[in-house]
Amino acid sequence: DGGPNIWPKTTLDDNTIISWIDAIQLKAHVASKSFKNSTPKYPEKKKELEKLANSLKDTDNPVMMMVRLKK
Repeated sequence: DGGPNIWPKTTLDDNTIISWIDAIQLKAHVASKSFKNSTPKYPEKKKELEKLANSLKDTDNPVMMMVRLKK
């Protein structure tokens, strides 16, 4: 989806990594040149991420990220 790189904070199971990012950092990533120039495998997911970031205020709670690894 073109999202930010993550550093795993914990795991849910053998295939799911959990992390979080501050709202202001997510907004900055979506506004960055690298995000705008990225070509993700699923462009519709990039649009969803952009919509989410644009709906956030800088002072909102952190956004939880769950990444499911391929088997």
